[in-house]
Amino acid sequence: MNYTSSLEIPILMNISRSSPSTSQILVLGLNPALQKVRVFNDGINVGDVNRVSKLIKTAGGKGQICSRAITLFRKNRDRTCHLVLSHFIGGSNGAELNSILEDVGVEMVISQEVGGETRVASTLLNAKTNEVTELIDPSPSVSSEETALLLEKLKTYISTNATTLKCIAICGTSPVGAGFYAEITSLARRHLIPVVVDSFKDIVPTLEAGATGLKVNRMELCVLAGGDKEDEKEEEEPLRETSLRLFEQFLSLEFIAMTDGPGAAHLFIRNKEGEKEVLRQSVYTIPSLEGTLNPIGAGYV
Repeated sequence: MNYTSSLEIPILMNISRSSPSTSQILVLGLNPALQKVRVFNDGINVGDVNRVSKLIKTAGGKGQICSRAITLFRKNRDRTCHLVLSHFIGGSNGAELNSILEDVGVEMVISQEVGGETRVASTLLNAKTNEVTELIDPSPSVSSEETALLLEKLKTYISTNATTLKCIAICGTSPVGAGFYAEITSLARRHLIPVVVDSFKDIVPTLEAGATGLKVNRMELCVLAGGDKEDEKEEEEPLRETSLRLFEQFLSLEFIAMTDGPGAAHLFIRNKEGEKEVLRQSVYTIPSLEGTLNPIGAGYV
């Protein structure tokens, strides 16, 4: 595959198709969490009793955070596109999570009840030092019956709404026993629905099934391209070569977005200009925001 290099700032590709006035974005966030942020105004003393100054409960998990961001965007910009979130939930944590999502404006959730309890993700925020520690509970296991039920719901929804679905976003890992991302991607491809993947573990079959876009961090990009964690220290030009390997391996990919914590973010877009394949690259400087206490989850948005 021959590529021409370009560092022009591109117009972000329009992954949506022309659609009626009402359209949808489907977010698969199969591994949700009830997020509990515990603030310690007096700091944290390891090995001692620590009293929480403030407790904040919110929706955690890549797909759930993505859904909250899209909901906020809709309130300010595009009210004609509706968000649909799908996930497994279980127990009182799952019920509380769905209630929180409803409160923040997530309109429609395709849920499947499971026998286990939805996990809790605990953020320990040391207000004295601004240090953040994250504790993540194990995910509940999902049975083959529960997986089949949610998969059937999703297949029905996608097939019924194929003409108005603008995009499917696959966010985060899937619970053990619920690995159907590739099957959903194949179905979406048959209906010409773009699929954007923000995941890393065991994601190769989904990319092979026809995903349109990929969002990863620097380490994940290098590992997916056949490198190792040491390769994440590569400079800008090698990053272009790394992305090229992925474009050559996964022919359906049209763009790769890469974040690097507080470092610069990169966007690689594959375009055709006549007979040539052109790789366009944009580099974005991440601004420093005053007063930010908890950066966890920011990269998901």
